[in-house]
Amino acid sequence: LLGYLLFARLSGSKLAGFISGVAFSFIPYHYWHLPRMHLSCLEFILLAVLGYFYLIDKRSARAGIVFGLSLVPLFYQSPNYLFYLSFFFLFHIVYMAIFHRQIISRGWIKGIFIARL
Repeated sequence: LLGYLLFARLSGSKLAGFISGVAFSFIPYHYWHLPRMHLSCLEFILLAVLGYFYLIDKRSARAGIVFGLSLVPLFYQSPNYLFYLSFFFLFHIVYMAIFHRQIISRGWIKGIFIARL
């Protein structure tokens, strides 16, 4: 479900989201390494990215709380993935600062700081 929601949002197509979500969910690598603890949290990465894009769309304190709460299960399950995901967030924020300055608003920055708590 999270794969569908994220990929449909990124592609703008529900069909592409469905196909990508199914492909992500049933990739053989997930099942071959299922006993490994860190692979059981791959869906939490998608949840955190969805929370991040929700923060970008809404730019409010409530969206910051949602984003922060979406990071909690990922941190609990695999702090390493949260560390790697922070690089994605950092690079995306730099990209937005260079090419899409209008997205970075006071509400968005406030939401980021609330999510950090």
